[in-house]
Amino acid sequence: MGSLVTEFIEVMNEKTHLRKLFRDSTFSLCIKAGNKEIPLTFHDGNSSVKIASQHQSFDATISGSEEIIHSILEGEQKLRDAVKGKDVATDATFRRLLFLESLFLLCKN
Repeated sequence: MGSLVTEFIEVMNEKTHLRKLFRDSTFSLCIKAGNKEIPLTFHDGNSSVKIASQHQSFDATISGSEEIIHSILEGEQKLRDAVKGKDVATDATFRRLLFLESLFLLCKN
């Protein structure tokens, strides 16, 4: 799972047109896949995505099985469909979830 998240971060940081999507926003995301927890930060200042150095309170949280999270990060399944099917639990605003879904789909390989 860690390598998939690292790949997602690399794609986000390489595709400058995608970084413009969060140019005016700084927020944190925690992805919980099974028993693994991966904290991410989206930085406005330098428009980059990084693994957070410390655990904090998060603006958004996505939790589910490793298979479902993998499918969402790969762009094979939409985040909204996984939420509707109750395959993932989320704690975020609707707007933030739509934004994350867009990023996941645009970053698929």
